[in-house]
Amino acid sequence: MAVNLHQIKQRFYPYLQAGLSSAMSSLAQLRMKVITDSGTSIGLRRKLFEKVIPKGGVGVELGVYKGTLSKYILSANQPQCLHLVDPWWKYKSDWHWAIGDTSTVRSFASIVLSLQQEISAGKVEIHINGSKEVLKSFDNGYLDWAYVDSTHAYEQTKDELALLKDKVKPSGIIAGDDWQKDPSHRHHGVYRAVNEFLACEPTYQLIFQEGTQWAVTKSEGKN
Repeated sequence: MAVNLHQIKQRFYPYLQAGLSSAMSSLAQLRMKVITDSGTSIGLRRKLFEKVIPKGGVGVELGVYKGTLSKYILSANQPQCLHLVDPWWKYKSDWHWAIGDTSTVRSFASIVLSLQQEISAGKVEIHINGSKEVLKSFDNGYLDWAYVDSTHAYEQTKDELALLKDKVKPSGIIAGDDWQKDPSHRHHGVYRAVNEFLACEPTYQLIFQEGTQWAVTKSEGKN
C-alpha cells in the first residue's frame, strides 16, 4: 500500500502546529515565573499596587522590561486596560545589566505569548516606543494611574511627569520606582525630578514613599 506523504501532512500538520503553539505559550508562562534578576522583583511594589494604585480603570507602565510586574498588576489590580510601554529592541538588542536572558526581542516575545488572552480581550495594549512619544498620543485625563520605571534619568523623568500631569485624571495617581535620596546614586535623578515637580505643582502631594517606591496625587480640594 503506497503511502501518500502529502495527505499525511495535510491531515496531521494542523494538529502539530496547534500543539507547538500551545507549547510555546506554556513555555512563555514558565519563563515569566522563573525570572528573578534585578529589576523584576515585586518586593515593595506589592504594597504600592495593593494599597495605593486603584483597582480597575486604565493604567500605564512606563518601562516594562521582562514583564513580571505587568503580570502582577493584571492579577492584583485587574485594570480595565493596561498600557505597556517600552522601546525594547528600539533601545538596544540586549540589556547589558540583565541577568540570564538579556535579549530584548525574546523578552518581548515571551510577554506577548504569556499575555495573549489579555491582549486579545483588549485588556492589554503594547506600545513599542519611548515613553514620551506614547504619552503624547493619549488624550488628556485618559489615565487613572501611571507607573514610571523607564530610564530613571532626571531629564526623562522630569519630562514624563510634565506629560502625566495632563494625561492622568485629577483624582489619579502618578507613581514610580527608584526613589534615591543619595545624590551620588545613579538613579538620584528620579528623586530630584519628583521633588521639583512637587515644588512647581503645589496642588500635588507625596502620598506614598517606602523604599524605592513613591506616589503623588492632587490634594483634595485643590485645582
